[in-house]
Amino acid sequence: YVDPLGFTDWFLPSEEELLLIYTNLHTIDVGGFEDDYYWSSTESQFAGSAQHVLFNDGSVSFSSKANTHRVRAVKNF
Repeated sequence: YVDPLGFTDWFLPSEEELLLIYTNLHTIDVGGFEDDYYWSSTESQFAGSAQHVLFNDGSVSFSSKANTHRVRAVKNF
């Protein structure tokens, strides 16, 4: 993916990074996040599943990769 400004270093945050986003941005109502599940790039211990964070309360769980959840790409600065 190349964004309109030409950056190519966007990535899906890990579970830990997504929890930091939840704690430091969503809880103070910054970033336009919905109270919904967001995928992380962290694989689950179960085949075909990955971790996600619920932005309603910050809980972490896993789900089949066949499920549809929100994503939020991030980049390093």
